[in-house]
Amino acid sequence: MRYEAARDKIKSGDLLAWSHRGWRSWYDIKIQLVRFFTQSEYSHVGTAWVVGGRVLVIEAVTPKVRIYPLSKLGTFYWVPDFNTWTKEKEELALGYVGTDYSQIEAIAAFFGRTVEPLKMQCAKLVATIIGMEHTNHTPSEIMDYALSADLILHKVEQ
Repeated sequence: MRYEAARDKIKSGDLLAWSHRGWRSWYDIKIQLVRFFTQSEYSHVGTAWVVGGRVLVIEAVTPKVRIYPLSKLGTFYWVPDFNTWTKEKEELALGYVGTDYSQIEAIAAFFGRTVEPLKMQCAKLVATIIGMEHTNHTPSEIMDYALSADLILHKVEQ
């Protein structure tokens, strides 16, 4: 599906995920290691936020949790109807914007641990927003959780 066709259908709270295949930089290598150790297609997740006619993503990336235009992030996977978006969830999500990102926390999540509880990684942010039992998740666990609920996965190309 092309982004132009998906854009008007994406809603706040929908799950967004990315798969990264590059090997050209240190960043690429780190992302490939995440995919290898988690045995997952997915290396990153975020939450859609639609406001003022804009489609944005709330995501935890280096150096901090941010809000960023979805149209600038390339090909992604979209899971509609993942999360019922409420004013309370929006306030919770926005409250994390600016929170420090931690690669250590992302690595610890693979082992089911939280090392830096005041810092975020992408799956921990999504899990916190939707109220999952514990917050030390990986992108693959978030995607498995969504897909186990028989939600539809769309690949959206920019």
